[in-house]
Amino acid sequence: MDPPDLTPSGSGSTAKRHNNYIPAAILAVKTLTTTPSLPPQRIFTLLYTRLACLAVSGHETLAAQESLMFGDIHSPFYFSTSRHDDDGNTCILSWSLRLLLARLQALAVGGDPRGAVQSYYDFGAYARSQYKRSSAPESKDLWKRRLRDLGYRTGNSLVAMGDLEGARHLYESFITGTQGEEEKAVLDGWVAMLCMRMGDLEGAKRWTDARLIQRKDGVLDALFMMAEGREKDAVAAWRGALAEATDLMEEMVDAGNAFHALTFNLATVYELRTEQARERKTALAGRVADHLRQAAREDGKSVEMVNGDFKL
Repeated sequence: MDPPDLTPSGSGSTAKRHNNYIPAAILAVKTLTTTPSLPPQRIFTLLYTRLACLAVSGHETLAAQESLMFGDIHSPFYFSTSRHDDDGNTCILSWSLRLLLARLQALAVGGDPRGAVQSYYDFGAYARSQYKRSSAPESKDLWKRRLRDLGYRTGNSLVAMGDLEGARHLYESFITGTQGEEEKAVLDGWVAMLCMRMGDLEGAKRWTDARLIQRKDGVLDALFMMAEGREKDAVAAWRGALAEATDLMEEMVDAGNAFHALTFNLATVYELRTEQARERKTALAGRVADHLRQAAREDGKSVEMVNGDFKL
């Protein structure tokens, strides 16, 4: 979920590389409140930037509350019969903003994913109408991809709701209509994991064996071992994966690409693998701080990271 850039150049590479989401969120609202006569699309772009940056920087609750100012995003107020963009979109809100608002508003009103699911179904009806209306192949392909993305989002929300059976049937329907073997393999893995969560171990095995998909990094193998009560075998399988994951995440930190999810997960791995977890986490925080200070000297921008990012 990369937010639009606010810099004059518009490249955004520096901000994204150094994780300057909080400064971007502040700059977005400052621009909104101090710049006169902004065009509507610029206003919505800035609002998207504000909400997206808050969400990815660990301030999702605040973003959810701020999203409520949009009210009903399906209201006719946001649609125009006389205006459409190059994709035939008649809504003055961008597609990315609408998807973001659907999730945040559902979070704001009790965190019930049902609200997001309802929005996704409404978006799906709109996307289908735009697909039928489109004549250009590029536009048709765009709306087709958006429809599929909505399906995946709906499946994720069904899982969050605990409706594993519904999510399973939805993903199985995707497999039938999928052309690419790589995507089919991914979906097979998803359905297999859902089957395991539902206690259907034989069903899970059928999905992994149907196309002889590779159980990447031993993840599915270890899950099968756990489901079969072979805990010791699963732990042994995970040890190798944890060592590889540790090396990969530490390489990313040393390359100056630290962000909340990365440091938090690396700290978790330290807790699982060593008795000196606190020392390792403290050292990690020091390495990240060195990289952030260097980044601040190079481009004059600072990044906010707190003890919680390192589980300290």
